[in-house]
Amino acid sequence: QEDQQWFDRTLRKLVEDHFGAEFWGHIEERVLFCEFQRAPVCDDDGEILEEAPSIYEYVESVAQLRDNRIRHVLDRFNDLHRDALKDVVLFDDAVYHLLRIARIISLPHGNALLVGIGGSGKRSLTRIASFILNYQFFQISGGKSYTVNNFLDDLRSLYKTAGVSAKGVTFLVTDDDIVHEVFLEYLNSFLASGEIPSLFQKDEIDIIVGDMRCVAKKERPWMQDTYENM
Repeated sequence: QEDQQWFDRTLRKLVEDHFGAEFWGHIEERVLFCEFQRAPVCDDDGEILEEAPSIYEYVESVAQLRDNRIRHVLDRFNDLHRDALKDVVLFDDAVYHLLRIARIISLPHGNALLVGIGGSGKRSLTRIASFILNYQFFQISGGKSYTVNNFLDDLRSLYKTAGVSAKGVTFLVTDDDIVHEVFLEYLNSFLASGEIPSLFQKDEIDIIVGDMRCVAKKERPWMQDTYENM
């Protein structure tokens, strides 16, 4: 809290010194956007009949967004998951971080490095953002018994879920999950190009290409049906 107050004072002084005191009022107010302000259509029992439209629009009130949407989403998450997030406190900064995480992972190839002390809510907010976006959330079960082959098997499964099944996936890795240094090499390739060399064998790739044809014809009917395009 003290560091944040110091930063705000320093930033304000720099802005006023270089641009004038009146300019600070224009940047002091946070400008927020998100794509999950609209609620889904539900029946009398609370079952979703029609998903809410995804429209990236201006947030007029953080309090209304928190009370009218995020709290309802969190309650629904806790009803559906045994490892519920009962202790999450949705203060303003938590909502700001939630909006940032949701925006990042909703973009193609979106990825982020979340920095903070343990227990500050990084994993919980990521899980909530994934749930809001209807993404599958996955975190490796690190430990001494978790081998490199286990890690590669999990990556293969995630590639098939995101590619062949065309489902959104949030893949969370913490520093405690890196039980072998070679994990970092695979993650670096994953983030840099989206591809991990030799992850699939030739016969596995042939099966995946065959499975992708139906997806490709539906998503990109104009695309030529070739092995390279698949």
